[in-house]
Amino acid sequence: MPRAAHTYNNSCPIPQNLSNTSVIAALHRHENLFTLQPLVSSYHEISSASDPDPDPYFDASGSPIKTYEVTENVVIVPGIGKWGTHAITTILYFQDVADGVKSRAITTGVVVRASFTVNKSDGSSLVRSDDDMETSSHSSSTLSESATVECSSLLMPFVKWSMERAHQDICRKLVEKIASEQ
Repeated sequence: MPRAAHTYNNSCPIPQNLSNTSVIAALHRHENLFTLQPLVSSYHEISSASDPDPDPYFDASGSPIKTYEVTENVVIVPGIGKWGTHAITTILYFQDVADGVKSRAITTGVVVRASFTVNKSDGSSLVRSDDDMETSSHSSSTLSESATVECSSLLMPFVKWSMERAHQDICRKLVEKIASEQ
């Protein structure tokens, strides 16, 4: 069966009163991304013995990869509530990076790679020197997500619909959560 890929991009402006450093720190607390994703019903960190096979998506010389077991209630039949959902448990890998976090999940032939990064509003990446981060916190920045899903071309319409529904508000909700905690 031929495979298909779809990339979903989303971004949210970071208010001037939030520093880029505080948004990056919130991304490094991975539970923030789990609790804001509406399909997730449970999650817990598991042993690093189940680290992923080498994947060029992750930086081998970067921070350690954290591994989580995550259960999502995926909508199979829309419109009939919980009866139309199915629980899927997957292993999810996270790696903190200087400007955010990268993740990868693989479940029954579906691969999702997502990154959440703090960028200048013009789309350029932040440079993480101490002086630059301080200056950047006073300039206009965005929290951006880029998620790419790969799966069978027959499954793609369903997987694309589910992923976009689940991810559409994560950036905005994370920024709102950080603002409410300050």
